[in-house]
Amino acid sequence: MILAIILGPHAAFVMASVLTVQALFFADGGLLALGCNIWNLGFYPCYLVYPLLYKPLIGESQNPERIVAVSLVSTVAALQLGAFSVVLETLLSGKSELPFGAFLLLMQPIHLAIGIIEGFVTAGVINYVLSADQSSSRSIAASRPLGAGISLRKLMITFVVLAVIAGGALSWFASTHPDGLEWSIEKVTGKGELQEAEHGIARVLKGIQEKTAFLPITASSRRE
Repeated sequence: MILAIILGPHAAFVMASVLTVQALFFADGGLLALGCNIWNLGFYPCYLVYPLLYKPLIGESQNPERIVAVSLVSTVAALQLGAFSVVLETLLSGKSELPFGAFLLLMQPIHLAIGIIEGFVTAGVINYVLSADQSSSRSIAASRPLGAGISLRKLMITFVVLAVIAGGALSWFASTHPDGLEWSIEKVTGKGELQEAEHGIARVLKGIQEKTAFLPITASSRRE
């Protein structure tokens, strides 16, 4: 949602490239799941929630409190759509015996909690970018991206500094608990991961991923 609001939906769909890099170089998300991940994490926020929910609700307002409220609603909606799609995609794949009802009842609430947290983070970033966009008198709902009036150099430096702080310092405090998907699978099956296929295309792609990933994230590389 953050990228869609700041850059606009088309530019924000670069998320597809980010997910591809994550899958190939960090083994974060299986290659067989890449298309679903792009749909769930890219299409929904960029082409559904942003134009049909965020923009109409935010209107011409630049009020920080309204931005918080709309960001919360939009981020929660995007995550709920993505979580439901994961359950539906799992069912349609025919590769898992996860019961649809039980899986759904676990996935939606945990991603509601995650969405609330991400909503506050999104609102904080948007309010920061809006306050930095001093040269613009146009609203958030204008046709141009929100950050168009900001110095790109200044914006990039800020986010690079934040990335370094997050990656170099805050990462030491990262939780070792499973994410929402792994937590839901564990509650349904008693295990934090599904059994990997020993043969076929899934195994072949897993081998490719193991060769290309130079910084594998083992906790997330299970998602085939």
